[in-house]
Amino acid sequence: MNGLQKVVIVEDDKVLLESYKYFFSNYTDYHLVKAFSNIEDLLIFIDTNNVDIIISDVNLPGLSGIEGLKRVKKINSDIKMILISIHEESSIVIDSIKNHADGYLIKPISEEELLKTLNLLEKGGIPLSENVTLKLVEELRFNKIKMFSERENEIASLLLNGNTYSSIAEKLFISASTVNYHIQKIYLKLNVNSKIEALKILRKLK
Repeated sequence: MNGLQKVVIVEDDKVLLESYKYFFSNYTDYHLVKAFSNIEDLLIFIDTNNVDIIISDVNLPGLSGIEGLKRVKKINSDIKMILISIHEESSIVIDSIKNHADGYLIKPISEEELLKTLNLLEKGGIPLSENVTLKLVEELRFNKIKMFSERENEIASLLLNGNTYSSIAEKLFISASTVNYHIQKIYLKLNVNSKIEALKILRKLK
């Protein structure tokens, strides 16, 4: 992301909304262009206006933040959307990440954490509160990695056991090109670009 970033807030808590306005008034890299108390008004706005970042509560009147996330990504997949909530249940977080949330933070959020979040987002990362990260690792470590398909889990397990692409193909009775296809999908879901990076994460999750 380059230049002035246009930000929209979706928050029905007036006190929190004022704190967001104060925060963005102090940073010239970000411009708070609009604030809404519900997803419905947000969707109408982004249909005709350019937005770079949306910061939205999960629990809102009407459509939830997660439902809003799904619809925002259909309108414009380039918009970065961070969800914020008091809830840190792994099922809610995983649902958010599966639907391409660009971050998930737990309230209350300090100015320092919000600034770190925006900086990480600019670098292409996915900002997560510490408690969220711990719960995700705990959830994903147990049994299978839920973001993967059954075939992707099979291939990930074989990779962890030191198998080469050709030996994976032989053991699963599939072609080498099919193995490569699934491995590329694994890389994409783990947000990595190499086997070494993937194995580092898989060792933590398995």
